[in-house]
Amino acid sequence: EYQDEIMPLVEEVEEKLFKLPDVEMSYSFGKSAYQVDADGFTAMGSIKVRFQIPYRNDFEMIQGDFLFAFGSMVFVYAYMHYYLGSSFLAAVGMLQIVCSLPLAGLFYQGLFQVKFFQFLHILTIFLVLGIGADDIFVLVDSWRSTGLEVHPTGPGGTYTKKELKTRMSIAYKRTASSILNTSLTTAAAFLATSGSKVMPMRTNGWYAAIAVLLNYFLCITLTPAAIMIHHYRLESKRCCCPSWALRENSDSSGDGQVEGRPQRRTLADRFFQDFYLKAMVWKFGPLQIVPLGLIFLFFSVGIQGVVHASQLRAPLEAEQWFPDNHMDTELADYMRTSYLGVASNSQATMTLFWGVRDLDRSDFEVYEPFKAPGDPIFDEAFDLSQPEAQQAVLQTCQELRSLRCSLDGCRAADS
Repeated sequence: EYQDEIMPLVEEVEEKLFKLPDVEMSYSFGKSAYQVDADGFTAMGSIKVRFQIPYRNDFEMIQGDFLFAFGSMVFVYAYMHYYLGSSFLAAVGMLQIVCSLPLAGLFYQGLFQVKFFQFLHILTIFLVLGIGADDIFVLVDSWRSTGLEVHPTGPGGTYTKKELKTRMSIAYKRTASSILNTSLTTAAAFLATSGSKVMPMRTNGWYAAIAVLLNYFLCITLTPAAIMIHHYRLESKRCCCPSWALRENSDSSGDGQVEGRPQRRTLADRFFQDFYLKAMVWKFGPLQIVPLGLIFLFFSVGIQGVVHASQLRAPLEAEQWFPDNHMDTELADYMRTSYLGVASNSQATMTLFWGVRDLDRSDFEVYEPFKAPGDPIFDEAFDLSQPEAQQAVLQTCQELRSLRCSLDGCRAADS
């Protein structure tokens, strides 16, 4: 409602403000117009000023962050294209990853009737980007490795359809079982949030678990078909838009190399085969130094992780949402440190109600908490006109004045 009704007026005011001859403020990529000098001021003639428009900067920063999210998708696609050696397979892989999110929403909201969906759930895309790309790499690597196990017997050293079917069967069985284990463990980890009392965290875990499982389903159904299409129609062709004429027998082994020629090794292949594996079996006397060193290293990292995790505590200050040179940040700090307010401004406000027996939440929906928060049920026996009730209220007020809180959350930031 704010964005639809107020934002047009805000944008009109901003446009006139930025056109003033003495004001040097403008939006740019990744930078808000309200990010100015280090002190949070902008020059306006001979004076320095700050501007603040509620919620305006929130919308601008969120939109900028979404551009970075799109950039991460472009990076994943570029790396998939480099690793797979095919723009077609990379595009199908990105389609698989992106489609798993709305499909997860279909199960999440349509089948399971969980209506709560906020910005936290959108962050699942970064999780699925990593897991989805990894699943595709496993399947393609399995397909390529079968080229060394199943030798071509067709005319001219090409694979027959039966041999291609055998290769895909081997790769499919290996991949389906291996990524099933990783997908199930990841989904189980997110489903563990079901025990959380924080509803947004709980529902986000459910949505992420569904997205991971659907990504696995798409990987074992869509990607094998894409690999075969690529093998028959696109592989070994350099043109980015080749003819889609079907080749009866492919002259490629599935890794981009012509059959009979040495298999091209990737950078990862060279690292593991020429360095890592040799280092793992190297011995200094009776001891394998590298494996023992890695065990000690990761054990030490685990210990320090446990130590630091045990020292975690709730934040003592409000979250800083904007950069240090943003006007909102500097203005909030200035108002807090430069003006003396009444004593009540530094105290937490607690509201007590008398005469309410219970809260009728029969229409309350846990996944739409603001739709019907509940109706109060008043206590008919409560009568504030009675001396006993007045004395109870007075006694409560007196006790609260001297009541001290010893919980960690009640301590001051400097205590």
